[in-house]
Amino acid sequence: MQRFLRIMLGASVLAAALVPASAASAQHLDSAVSPVIVAVVDTGVDASQPMLAGRIVGGYDAIGGGTATEDGGWHGTAIASIVAGASGAGVTSYCDPCRVMPVKALSGGGLGHDADIARGIRWAVDHGARVLNLSLEGTAEAPVLHEALRYANANGVVVVAAAGNLGTTSLTYPAADPFAIGVAAIDAASRLYPWSNRGRWVTVAAPGVDLSGVPGGGTFAFAGTSAAAAVVSGTAGLCLTAAPTLSPALVRRALVETATPIAGARFGRIDPARTVELCRRLAAN
Repeated sequence: MQRFLRIMLGASVLAAALVPASAASAQHLDSAVSPVIVAVVDTGVDASQPMLAGRIVGGYDAIGGGTATEDGGWHGTAIASIVAGASGAGVTSYCDPCRVMPVKALSGGGLGHDADIARGIRWAVDHGARVLNLSLEGTAEAPVLHEALRYANANGVVVVAAAGNLGTTSLTYPAADPFAIGVAAIDAASRLYPWSNRGRWVTVAAPGVDLSGVPGGGTFAFAGTSAAAAVVSGTAGLCLTAAPTLSPALVRRALVETATPIAGARFGRIDPARTVELCRRLAAN
């Protein structure tokens, strides 16, 4: 029997987006010749969302096959706009030069089979993705998913996964997988949100409330470790834009070594500008 994974559907909340100034400053660093592709393995992405105009590359429907990747809900579109949407209307994306590859592996309601998710991961790796955003979780390790993450890592692809929104220390997957960067969610004061999962298996923390786009246009404040993972995926994409030869291990190292320690997370809050600068130094060496 196939195990299900459920996306962490963050709620729309009345709050300001918590975008650190370092995110904007990091955008001005030199970019690579070819845009870094971030695969959003999710419910699909609405390419008609104005924030994403010209920022979407061809994707894959891992559920039914083919290339139809319209968003069956809203979650994937929100993630994509945080990663690489056009900045404006109070929204600041984390990797303006990046492009989004939509991989539809979850239903509009947020459920998906491990086999479909793994198939989508492998497709994205084989079609040029350098970063995978997995804002989804399950409570047990699935061999088919673990092997897909191993395949991504072996092919130079950074994997970022949301830790979950149950406020526990229990491991969730793929965030706790050794080939993934697990992300918890923090507030403006760098405190873990009560609903964010936490523990030594979490790799880094990032802002958990971010303004994002929704299908059809418009924005809302998106709360959850899903949003925090998108912040890290965008930062990883920006790192690879500045230093395209870096391995997943070195991108992880840059995120971890430049993070500001906080209580309850293993390594601390990411700092996009410092991360990108360390990526450049690591590439130079």
